[in-house]
Amino acid sequence: MLLGINIFNRINSIKYQFQVLYELQKNNINQYDPNDSSFIFIGGHQSTGTGLMRILLDIHPLVRCGPEPVVTRELLRYRRHLETMSDLLSQSGITENVLDDASAAFIATVIQEMGPKAPRLCHKDPSSFIYLEELADMFPKAKFIHMIRDGRAAIASTIHRGIHPFYTLENISTAILSWERTTSQMLEDCQYIGIFRCLSIRYECLILNPREEIKKVLDMKQVQFK
Repeated sequence: MLLGINIFNRINSIKYQFQVLYELQKNNINQYDPNDSSFIFIGGHQSTGTGLMRILLDIHPLVRCGPEPVVTRELLRYRRHLETMSDLLSQSGITENVLDDASAAFIATVIQEMGPKAPRLCHKDPSSFIYLEELADMFPKAKFIHMIRDGRAAIASTIHRGIHPFYTLENISTAILSWERTTSQMLEDCQYIGIFRCLSIRYECLILNPREEIKKVLDMKQVQFK
């Protein structure tokens, strides 16, 4: 009985939070409409050059790429977790559209408010591309830059920097398999989104021909190369 009450209270709390965000967006109290937000999302496996891409784009006078907003991946992880509670949520009046609209409004607000205004806003978070397909649905006008790097170099850099708790010198083969699964899924999602919205850039090519690779990105966004 107590467990049932706790679940009911949790559902009501989730319902309230998402419905408040949804109503704010619907009533235009929140000025950020994800459907009109042509953001640039940068992601990929860790240590694939997402940071370098962010810096190079940030140099452009029409583009603003801020630091990595760690809240995005946490929200997307929680949003996917809520799919396991879809029946309970729907009974409370929370549909998939409500969840997507509220999540998109939150992410859009974070991107807009974390730095100065600019004609083109950029969001860089490698792990967020685990949810690439969901992001594409939430932001129909956004463009996506998927960074790819040789798996051996990506794993070596990740281990050296100590940014992944499960990547160590003792389990390199496991780390390589993880890189392969993650990269393959992101490539598949990028292809599903389409070449006009998602562009895969190799880190090695960016290092050797930065002007050419950055021009590809800016052309996709219809931003003049400077």
